[in-house]
Amino acid sequence: MMHILLLDDEKIEAKLIDLALRKSIGQGFQLDFALTVAEAVDRLKAKKYDLILLDNMMPRGVSAKNTLPVLLPHKGEAEIVLISSLVDEEFLRSEVGQHIDDIVEKFYLKEYFQKKFNTSPPSALKSASR
Repeated sequence: MMHILLLDDEKIEAKLIDLALRKSIGQGFQLDFALTVAEAVDRLKAKKYDLILLDNMMPRGVSAKNTLPVLLPHKGEAEIVLISSLVDEEFLRSEVGQHIDDIVEKFYLKEYFQKKFNTSPPSALKSASR
């Protein structure tokens, strides 16, 4: 089973991402959710994750520039995927930014998961899109 941690300041995002994962890869994952960086660190200390989904923009102007350095010492072998439509190129080239494995926009998460996990949508969804 794949263990995924989502750090996002909006609870509804966890439900949407959980739905996108289920439609993309089925049931072979467990999604844990953290509203704050401190909560994410606690979860990372308690459990090993395969994937960390990191919202780039958090409240009060906090971005991945601020959250990633706090998470890195605790991430283990987990891949880090930044959820964002706007990314600072200079940050991506920085030592900290180089730990980001991928970037995806929220609206393309389902397609991203299908590609990443080499799956295709269920047949009902395929026929509905024709």
